[in-house]
Amino acid sequence: MDIGGCLRRLGLESYEAAFRENEIDETVLPTVTAEDLKDFGVDVVGHRRKLLNAERGAPFTPASFNWMIKRAGQKAGLPFQVHAHMLRHSAGYKLAGDGHDTRSIQDYLGHKDIRHTVRYTALSPKPFRDFWRD
Repeated sequence: MDIGGCLRRLGLESYEAAFRENEIDETVLPTVTAEDLKDFGVDVVGHRRKLLNAERGAPFTPASFNWMIKRAGQKAGLPFQVHAHMLRHSAGYKLAGDGHDTRSIQDYLGHKDIRHTVRYTALSPKPFRDFWRD
């Protein structure tokens, strides 16, 4: 997809020069903020909203969110495939590592069965750190 074509489709072709000057292309557009758009001359609120919604036009579907996370992992050069569920796992391990109790983590992650939560606390030494101190 050409950024000029995208702008023309939205009726915003007058911004094409500013986009090219600022090296905004279809790969950068999803990361552009309203503040960025103001900085290079998109002063009309309605135009900014059109541009910010142009990439997806609606809320993320689970598949599109997972695709975005996968692409971010590739762009970061990670040596393994990344998927959105890894964010959930990292939250569980982070909470356990910070010393939060297993029941609170279970509730936060929405696990019905505690067995799905203990995986995060099994690797965390923090809950046992002061067990034998006098």
